[in-house]
Amino acid sequence: MWLAQLMWAQVSERLFKRLRRATMAAVLTALGSITATAHCQSLPQSSSLLVIAHSPELTEVAQEWQSYRAAQGWRVERIELRADDFPEPLRARIRLHLDGVEQGCSKAVLLLGDADAVPCFLVEQTEPSIAEGSPPQYATDLPYGCADGIDFPDAAVGRVPARTPLEARTVLQKVKRYEMAPSGDWRRRIELVAGEGHFGGFDTLLETLSQGLLTEGVPASMSLRVSYCKPGSPWCPAPSKLRQTVDAQLAAPSLLFNYMGHGSDRSLDQMRVGARKIPILRVEDLPPGPSLELPSRLPIAILVCCSAGHFDRTDAMPCLAESMLFAPTGPVGVIAGSRPTHPYANAILERDALTALCSGRVKELGKLDLYIDTSLSKPSQGDIIDAIATPIALAQGWKTSLPQLRQMHAGLYNLLGDPCTRLALPPDRSTVTQLQIAGGMIRGRVPGMTSGEVTIDVERARQLVPGLIPVDGERDKQLEEKCLANWERANAPLLLQIKCAVVDGLFEAPFETLASPRWAAIRVSAVGESESGGEVEGLGWAAAPILAP
Repeated sequence: MWLAQLMWAQVSERLFKRLRRATMAAVLTALGSITATAHCQSLPQSSSLLVIAHSPELTEVAQEWQSYRAAQGWRVERIELRADDFPEPLRARIRLHLDGVEQGCSKAVLLLGDADAVPCFLVEQTEPSIAEGSPPQYATDLPYGCADGIDFPDAAVGRVPARTPLEARTVLQKVKRYEMAPSGDWRRRIELVAGEGHFGGFDTLLETLSQGLLTEGVPASMSLRVSYCKPGSPWCPAPSKLRQTVDAQLAAPSLLFNYMGHGSDRSLDQMRVGARKIPILRVEDLPPGPSLELPSRLPIAILVCCSAGHFDRTDAMPCLAESMLFAPTGPVGVIAGSRPTHPYANAILERDALTALCSGRVKELGKLDLYIDTSLSKPSQGDIIDAIATPIALAQGWKTSLPQLRQMHAGLYNLLGDPCTRLALPPDRSTVTQLQIAGGMIRGRVPGMTSGEVTIDVERARQLVPGLIPVDGERDKQLEEKCLANWERANAPLLLQIKCAVVDGLFEAPFETLASPRWAAIRVSAVGESESGGEVEGLGWAAAPILAP
């Protein structure tokens, strides 16, 4: 297993010290208001509950949010904050509603307002290796979702840290458009950006982890575009086009924008090229917002780094995650850390978040965040990352135990966005059945589809990139041209594409194989109509030997 290679992390004491102080992740690598009153009267009373706690200034928007979610069948309760509301009394008021919900029913909390208006909790940071030079406490909204106020959450919690009605309406309209967005391949795309580790000899091991995420963390049913901002990597963008590349990845229609690396309150890391330091993404690089001129096919964002989600800044300046949320073309929701984070817990968060999202086991944004919180709060037995981290923790004398670090990061990472947002997941891969390759043909069935079109994409293994040009590090005189060529090759895994018709649910097309094969991933996407005229989607995938053109 790829993570087992990290056992070689028994390197020098100097590198251990640098690792302990590190704050990066285990890196690589419609519009308009819905009038719900009449519609809600015809809906059954839902046992799923959303509690909206909001500032008085945002009452009107909170009512619009309440109507929108009620129209979808949620039972919605609003709590308008009082001037003397502090975190614990507010939590008690919220839990009075939540604790009456039957077990097994969905529970969610939307905090509508910034931390000055809707208070967050401040929790002591206990690990010196990440607390050094940072505030002694971190901001968290997790206790609002915990029945005991401390440990295990049972309700999804999200915050829209709006300071004005326009900011709040921008997010509400983004959510509406996102949930009404058309089907398409964008739902199975992942945009991945990573910063360099700067751990010296340890970077080789981090690149091994990166390869593991590419080959195992993201299944073949998903398409993936990667930028690893380290000169010499096949996925390194041309330095002069770094900002343009990352901007395009953030704005591209996709299921997920994922960043792993170093970060700070208002920016992600920088790419080092000799004496130059090129920013990967800063607040000032984002399109201005808020605005009600919004696209529909937006990603969610997970920023696995330090401090990008510092939503309680005292200078009234929005953090990077807030700015992304309010940007018209930014993500519909952001999961990010409010203070410096730890590589060990970040590795777990990255793995589990990708697993939950790509498997389709969570259907709502808040449930994705809740799944991450739960996986961090309740460590599984025999976790390979724990097995790797235990000797490192002992050698370095970490003051905080591994379970405590996990629990801390459940609180450190917060969701900025509406927890009820329905994720734009692709169809389950089982929706294409009887997929087989035999006799020089590929065949399959899309249940329920009477007519339509199938697109069959054949991709090489992601880690096997042919035709790469060797790069002599960051001082290579042709670095710009080589990075441009290599990045394009690394992010173009498509070997061939076949299109054919679906007739009465069945399809077939010629498909050549090799006697001594090189295996490739095959992804089948289908869009068409049912007998009643409604739209039907299908998605399937397999691995097979292919004859590359």
